[in-house]
Order: sequence, then structure tokens, then C-alpha cells
Amino acid sequence: MKPKQKPKSAGRARRLSPGVGQFTYRTGRVVYRFRWTDGAGRRQVATFDTAEEAEEFRLSILNGRGEEAVTRHMTFMSWWNRWMEPRDLLPSTRKGYESLARNHILPAIGSLRLSDIRASHLQTMHADMLQNKGLSDSHSGKALEQVSACLQDAVAEGLLTVNPRSKMTRRGRRHSGKKTERYALSVAELIALESAMDEYWAILVPFIAETGLRIGEVSALTVADVDLDHGRVTVTKSRKKTGEVGPPKSKAGYRTVPTLTARTCERLRAMIAQRRLSQHSPLFTGPRGAVLGQDNFRTRVFNEAVAKAGLDKLADGRSAPTPHTLRHTAVTMWMQRAHLSPYQAARLAGHESSIVTEAIYTHLNPGELGFVRDAMEGWGRADLRAVNED
Repeated sequence: MKPKQKPKSAGRARRLSPGVGQFTYRTGRVVYRFRWTDGAGRRQVATFDTAEEAEEFRLSILNGRGEEAVTRHMTFMSWWNRWMEPRDLLPSTRKGYESLARNHILPAIGSLRLSDIRASHLQTMHADMLQNKGLSDSHSGKALEQVSACLQDAVAEGLLTVNPRSKMTRRGRRHSGKKTERYALSVAELIALESAMDEYWAILVPFIAETGLRIGEVSALTVADVDLDHGRVTVTKSRKKTGEVGPPKSKAGYRTVPTLTARTCERLRAMIAQRRLSQHSPLFTGPRGAVLGQDNFRTRVFNEAVAKAGLDKLADGRSAPTPHTLRHTAVTMWMQRAHLSPYQAARLAGHESSIVTEAIYTHLNPGELGFVRDAMEGWGRADLRAVNED
């Protein structure tokens, strides 16, 4: 049996003093690491360029100046681990974030001290993911969004004075020449899509385009979750593709969205009465009472309507819309037509950080967007103030 080969990033470690070790990468680079247990019982690690810096840090920890030393010497990897640990994420979401960090983010900037990270480091990391590692714009963008959110919280904690991401230019970004897949549907496109959809399901077009809910969140709604008198939807759960109902995608997913128009509320009332639904009944089910399955809805209902409406081959090069495009339409509407700030829109959309909202939606141009229901009557009502009160 052949012995297993060590990964290319593997190196050799040599202990210098209690907790301090010298680590040599196969590339020849030498760093010094100090490992210790903090006051909360968590294992921590700090990386330094010289043995003197590592020893100075070790002594500062022993002399009770731990917090000051951690702030001064903390590496991005140490802060990333501390930042990730308490986040309330679905297992699948956490797994995806950790994979991006393990394979792309931490190898690029993990050993850098927080205070030493510059926009150029992020630019190099992003370019490497696009050009050398073959990641798509979407995946590399998600990695950059996570780094940006992590650094922004470091600013909030006083570990940084400014987020390096804010100074990052778009130089080096690879473009495919096609328009981004993230776009908002125009009024005409929304009407065409709804008209082409089976009458039983047509109500979902304005519902998602007004609330911006993810399809898994829509599937998990019950009648009791919708306040038709005030146009509000309360999100406390989400249905996975396997059919199981669990918590929303993250802690931010627990929210109240007060954006249903009066017309949509009237249609929902009529639907609930016609289908004889109780307060505990799922709000949206199949004709025979089956739960709304994400894949089945998209392939058997939504995609057929897209093709029938002629939206599968858009002249301007946009990809065919998906149910998630209706969510993009809603968030774009909130920011461009209702003039919500990224922070307010993030709360309604269930994003953990407004950084994510800005990264996704700031590319949209008001001049190229025709919006939901023209004026979407009801936006001026006092209920919108609940965005700041919830």
C-alpha cells in the first residue's frame, strides 16, 4: 500500500517555547504560531512573522494583557473562526461557507493580521479565484461577500478602523460579456409571466414579487403566518428540498415583511375561502393538497409559464427567470422605488448583513427597470414604518 501523500500546503512544525512553534511551508515560508486557551475555554491561535513577535505575544497573554495583545496581533484566520462560530446558519449553508474559507479565503489572507489587510490583498484573492482556480463570478462573489461581512464586523468591534473591501476597485474582475443573471423583471414581464401560469398557481407571482420570500419560505407558510388586514407576512421557518420544515436560512431569516398590496391580499382571501383552508393549513399547496415542492414547482409550473410567456429567450441576453428572480424584483423595488436603505432592505430580505444586499443589488440601474405593478399601490401606507420598528 502506498503511503498517503501530504497536501501541498503541508509543512513542518518545530516547538520553540511553551505554546510557540515554528512552522515551515513546503514553499519555504517560515511562520511562528502561538496556541493558547482563552478565558472562555476556547482554543486560539495567532501567527507571526518572527519568533520575537510570537514570544512577545505569549508573554503579554501570561501577564494578563491578553485582549490588548489579541487586538494588536490577531490574524484574519483567528477572527474568521471567532466570527463564524456563533452564526446561526443551516448546516448546508455553514458547510458551503466553510468550504469557501478552507479552499480559497484562508489560504490567501488567513495568516495576515487584521490590521495589515489591504484592498490589494482582497483584489489578488478575488482575481486568483476567477482566473487561476476557475471559480464562477457567483462563487467568487460569495467568497468576497463573506470576507467583507467578516471585516465589517471587525470594524464594529473596534478591531479595524475601516473595511478594506470598501477601498477595493473592480480591476481584475473577469466578465463573461453577458448581462448578470441577477435582474428585476419589468411590469410587462411580470404580467406576461402571471398570465401564462396555470390559474391555480398564478397568485404566487405577485406574492413573491411583493414580499421577496425565498421559495422554501413560501412553501413553509401557513394561513396564520399572513396578516391580510395589514399586508404582513411573518417568516419563522423554511422548507428544504427534502420536504422537511426547519428554521430559516439564518437568524436574520426570522422577520416580518409588511409589503403585500391590498389587491394581493384580496386575492389571497378569496383563495383561502375557496380552498377552505384553516389557520393551520399550508398557505400554498398543490391541487391535491401536496406540499409546494421547490423542484417540482420550478420544472412543472414555473418553467412552463416562462416558456409560454416567451421569457426563456430574452432578446437582451438575460437568462430565463427563476422563482428567485421574483425575489430580486422585490428587493430591487424596495431599494429603487420605495427608497429603502440597504440596511432596511436587508432586514426585509432576511440577509445577515447589508453588505450582502449592497453587493447583490447596487449594480441595478433605475433607468433600465420597469417595476412591479407600476406604483405598487399601498407603498405609501403607514405600515411601511414597521420596517424601522420591527
